[in-house]
Amino acid sequence: MVPFEQSPLLTGIPGVHHGFFGRRGGSSTGDFASLNFSDTVGDKPQHVAANRVATLEALGLPTI
Repeated sequence: MVPFEQSPLLTGIPGVHHGFFGRRGGSSTGDFASLNFSDTVGDKPQHVAANRVATLEALGLPTI
C-alpha cells in the first residue's frame, strides 16, 4: 500500500474520500522511480496505471 496522509477535518465528512500522497511507494522505475501519475513525461503507461490503481486501493475506492 502506498503511504498517504489524511486531514481530520475532511475525514469527518461522510462520503468524502481523500488522501495526500507524496512520491513514495510507486511502481515507476528509473528516472521516474516514484508514485508518478503523469502520462506525459515518458514514464511507462503500465507504471502510471499501477500507481493510480494503488492510490484508489489505499483509499478503499473501486479500481474500475
